[in-house]
Amino acid sequence: YTRLALTGSADAQLMAMTAHVEPAALLLKDAGASLIAFHCTAVSTWSRTLEVGLLHRMHVATRLPVIATSQALTAALRAVGAKKLVLLSPYQEGIAKREQVFMEEHGFDVLENLYLALDSPDQMIAVPPEKWQALVRESDRDDADAVLVSCTAIRAAEAIDACEAMVGKPVVTSNSALIW
Repeated sequence: YTRLALTGSADAQLMAMTAHVEPAALLLKDAGASLIAFHCTAVSTWSRTLEVGLLHRMHVATRLPVIATSQALTAALRAVGAKKLVLLSPYQEGIAKREQVFMEEHGFDVLENLYLALDSPDQMIAVPPEKWQALVRESDRDDADAVLVSCTAIRAAEAIDACEAMVGKPVVTSNSALIW
């Protein structure tokens, strides 16, 4: 496990993460990793071009298989048969709308996009699982096939089972999708 520096959610701060993906990936390879993951939803869903470029750079540096959170999310949503989504995130408006476009470009219909407009990873991780559960309950729609709770810097995994029982449909998070 290695971490890229992230100090905030402004576009420049998010893009700064991409500057050092090769050295970080090499640290993981040196530690014996057999798969390298770029695990930031906001950056990996920025655009298809950025996603492909990051994956290519990590693969060229390590010669190992690579994955991004964006790929894990789209694969997980397809695996559960989701086509129509409710999208929840801690993101600021620009990031949330960019992720909606990414999901729509990958064939998903985002019926609702609810975002908290938080400014930093510290604020995002401070949102308790119970708050995500309440947001899932409040934003659920009968016409949605699944709920996507997006962002790797949140604590939503503890609430997945309760959320799915409450709304009767799959609830996918960035962290659960990558593990899955």
